[in-house]
Amino acid sequence: MVQQPTNELRVLVRREGEWWVAVCLEHFFATQARSLEDVKESFRQAYLAAILHSHQAGQTPFENLETAPARFVEEYDRAEPLGSIRLDPVAAHATNASFKRVA
Repeated sequence: MVQQPTNELRVLVRREGEWWVAVCLEHFFATQARSLEDVKESFRQAYLAAILHSHQAGQTPFENLETAPARFVEEYDRAEPLGSIRLDPVAAHATNASFKRVA
């Protein structure tokens, strides 16, 4: 059986006040949730909503987004792994998100 290729997005998770914020490094956008447990699902929902909206508008998803600034990448490289999730379980070309938390 041939394994489908997988894209892996890097997502930095950090505490900002009372919120947990998930920052995507490949497409500089962020989501937030009140708990660490909820921030992955918040990210997944926002990611899929952005793709759906782009397709409905006849655009390529994330085409106008820059990558995250280098300081976020550096933080991610030093951060504690939080695991990965599959963002779209029905896509032929799967995309996973690998989360790391700033200590």
